[in-house]
Amino acid sequence: MDTLPHEVIEHIISFLVPNLVEPLREPYEKASRSSPDIKLLTPVAIASRRMQAAVERWSFRHIRINSDELPEFSKLFTPSRRSSLASLTFTVILPSYDGDAAIRAESPEERAANDEAYTEAIHSLFNLLSQWETEDPHLPRRLSLDINHPESPSDRPWPSKYAPWNANSVTDWSTIHEGRYLHSYISLNRLETLPVLQRVKRLSMLRPEERYAYRNTRPTVPVSLAMKLPNLEEFNFSVDDDEKRFPRIRRQNREDVANLMQGLSLPSLKRADFDFTLRRFRDELATPPALHEEGATDVLSSSVYKFALSHNLMDLTLTGVFDITLLRPLETMSETPWPSLQFFDIHLHINTPAGDWYFIPRPGQIHAYQHMAANNPHAIPPGVGEGAEGDQSNLHNEIFSFVQEARYSHLTPVRVFRGEVSKSTMVPFVNAYADALTQMPHLKSSMLGCQIEDDTYDGEPGWFTFAYFAPCGNARKDPETKVCPNCRRGTTRELVTWLLGWIPSEALMDKFRSLQADTYPEPLVEKDMATYLRDRGMGPEPRENERQYYLPNMTLPPADVDEITDPGDWHAVEDLPFNTLHPNDFLYPIENDDDDNQAHLNTAAHENDEGEGDNQAFGDTEAHVYYEAPPTNYIHFGDENEGNDENNENNDNGGHDGHD
Repeated sequence: MDTLPHEVIEHIISFLVPNLVEPLREPYEKASRSSPDIKLLTPVAIASRRMQAAVERWSFRHIRINSDELPEFSKLFTPSRRSSLASLTFTVILPSYDGDAAIRAESPEERAANDEAYTEAIHSLFNLLSQWETEDPHLPRRLSLDINHPESPSDRPWPSKYAPWNANSVTDWSTIHEGRYLHSYISLNRLETLPVLQRVKRLSMLRPEERYAYRNTRPTVPVSLAMKLPNLEEFNFSVDDDEKRFPRIRRQNREDVANLMQGLSLPSLKRADFDFTLRRFRDELATPPALHEEGATDVLSSSVYKFALSHNLMDLTLTGVFDITLLRPLETMSETPWPSLQFFDIHLHINTPAGDWYFIPRPGQIHAYQHMAANNPHAIPPGVGEGAEGDQSNLHNEIFSFVQEARYSHLTPVRVFRGEVSKSTMVPFVNAYADALTQMPHLKSSMLGCQIEDDTYDGEPGWFTFAYFAPCGNARKDPETKVCPNCRRGTTRELVTWLLGWIPSEALMDKFRSLQADTYPEPLVEKDMATYLRDRGMGPEPRENERQYYLPNMTLPPADVDEITDPGDWHAVEDLPFNTLHPNDFLYPIENDDDDNQAHLNTAAHENDEGEGDNQAFGDTEAHVYYEAPPTNYIHFGDENEGNDENNENNDNGGHDGHD
């Protein structure tokens, strides 16, 4: 055994324990905190010292620990083992609390104790990793770092992603579950003493998808940590933007993270996914809070825009409440703003930062709208709104009520009727989106999507979508489907829409039709989302008379709904026919093993187009992932990390891969 080459030993181990090649896929997945089962490896490790070393290279590659395990972690990772560590998932453990505290919200003192526990844990982790960098300055492997949302051993999360918003749902009155920390935001303090880490290439701070609520850090925390990681190549976070009971806290959170982002510089950054999470409104009679002063623009949207322009990104995904300043002004740019961007997705929420809506009532819903508006004694729940926010510091003295919190969150009563594109808000945003795409010469796929609550079709929420796909050279390898099995792109440019009955102007559509027309002279193919899904074997076969729901070639009502302001004017359009479009299927996942040197924890599929050798300037990237029914309820047409088909876009003849 001692005479075998190193590569042979590694190969033997990969067969003995096949699951070793699988990294931990999700930060919160319920699995061992090290990638393999150590008990399975013990007989292999004792065969020889070389086998032991090889086993350790596998077993210490992907590790997850809690903050109270840091001393043991430090002791276990001797200098010889540190080079094996490719990814680390870290969960901060907060102080415990007793049964009396479990049935009330956190007090100011308890929130301060959590701030200190979180700060101490993050500092301890960064200090340890900084010590390693000092002791081993030539470690070849870069580190992927996942930091979970913090937890307390006393937390008892609600056992479902759907919160108990009615009185009959709760049967255990010994805890209020996530209600204890629903309005708490944990701070990271003493940033000036937090060390800089050079080896961390990826930072991901995502919410646990299987829960409705969870402990939140302040939105500034991920950005503050990124400022200490100057060599980041990938930066993903999801932060809470859902504080509806205390609007001033939400506005302050958005302003703070926006200001911090303006000073964030990550020269090596290639991939970013920023999710400012808002739980959807179910009471569409409620007035969304204005997140900035009247007449001003949204500081968060403009800060994200400036951040995107100042980094040479290849992949950018944005989710949140944004306005048009997320995409403009382009006219001030003297050169191509996004020279390398290949994947660009925007998941837009239904309301705007100014307190408006991107969708207005459907003509067919006008009677219901009038009735609800006239009988709406609780449009604004008590304690909500400027001057009536209440005192957050006194929450621990309140009797917690899931029912009342549901009203604060506009989840009850359920009154949904907005499904018509607003000409005053959504149409300008789509125009700005189309203009932005024209400034992305290497674009491979992009999607603008917004989910609405109207369940007109089959009980599924509605979707508004514009998606563009450039051709993929790999698509020709399957002559039957002409679809790349990895990225799902085809052999021609495609524009996929789901417009809920709206017919865009020809001028707007021409912007999309002209995208990359010089690079790919073949005509652009236009189709609705249902057709796109079925073409790729991902949607159901059409049922009888189903096309009336799917085809977007319907006429708009002659009345301009945006200009109707008097409820008495609604009769002008209430009887007009209107069909709605809703997809009822999702794209499903494509999984492939992560490369050892990349060590990404996100599921990825690699696309390798022919002639890829000319594309090394863009580096090796990984392919898009298609999630089945994502927790955010957005359809993902593409994802970060697509493979190397850049050569197709620059050197192909009309998208051909050069092989007849």
